[in-house]
Parts: sequence; C-alpha cells; structure tokens
Amino acid sequence: MKNVKLTFVLMAGLPGTGKSTLALALYKELGWTVIDKDAYKAAFLNDESASMDDKSASLMAYEKSFRVAEDELIKQKSVILDSAALRPVTIQNAENTAADVEAEIKEKVQIKVILCYVSRELRKKREQEKKSRIRLSPTSNTTTDPFTMDEYLRDFEHLPSDRLVLDTENSLVECLLQARKYLTG
Repeated sequence: MKNVKLTFVLMAGLPGTGKSTLALALYKELGWTVIDKDAYKAAFLNDESASMDDKSASLMAYEKSFRVAEDELIKQKSVILDSAALRPVTIQNAENTAADVEAEIKEKVQIKVILCYVSRELRKKREQEKKSRIRLSPTSNTTTDPFTMDEYLRDFEHLPSDRLVLDTENSLVECLLQARKYLTG
C-alpha cells in the first residue's frame, strides 16, 4: 500500500489499551517506523551510569522519541509514536516537530491520532499479564484511572477532534482495518 502523505501518527491511551499491539500491526501493514517511548524509558532507567529517576527517564524518553520522529520524517518516512499522549504537551511537540520537518523538506506532514481504549477491567487485566511476562517492565507514571468512558475521554480532550477512537476489545484485524482506513483514506 502506497503512502500518499507523510504522516506522524500519535498512538494515545492508557497502558493496557492495545497501543503497542496496534502500532506493531500497523508497522507490519504499512512499513512505517514505530517509535516506542517505553523502550527508550527502560533503557534510561537501566543505564546505571545515568542513575535517573522515573520522571527524568520519562522526560528524556519523550525528548528522544521526538528527535527520532523528526529524523525519520526528514528522511520522508512516516512514523508511529507509541506513547500515552496524556499531556497536552505531547500534541504540541508533535505539531512543533511537524512544522520543523515541513520547513526543512518543504512537504506537508499530517498528524493523525489514534486513541485506544478498553474497559477498565480489561485494561487492568492486560497490564497484569504484561507485568507477568516482562520481569523488568518499565514503570508507568500514569496516575489517572477512569472508571467510565466519559471520564476516559475527558482525560484525552486535549487531542484533536478528528482523532480515531478505537475500542481495542474488538479484534486486532478489525482495529487494523479501521486504523489503516483512517491513516491512508
């Protein structure tokens, strides 16, 4: 499938909502670069010479993620940033990155946001399963734990209104079809 426009995708949602699974499926389908903020955070936390606390590692991981995104976009490669995007600064950083790239390559970069959600119960179950599979799972500094869908959406109201909201309790194939149509349609 040919990518018509240079695209910067922000995966958004709380831990356990299926962002990483969907990002990997999109990589396999579209070939776009996936930037895993949590992998960078884990590397910073495991770097004994840096002796970083969780918050500092998270901030450094976001900074590195946006640098890598900019580098890939300048190379004319669409990217998928796998992060929670819980803070308004994330969308601001994406917009700044896109503007910097546009100035450099003279080509428009579209920003697309995919907000993943599932029921609170399934989210908690997935988080526990992930922790049992991965011994040294990167810790999450996410403090929000909404009970209802309305509460969940309020936590993400800073995201653009044209975002795709996906219930990842649906099959991965169905989510992938919706995401691909949103990104390339």
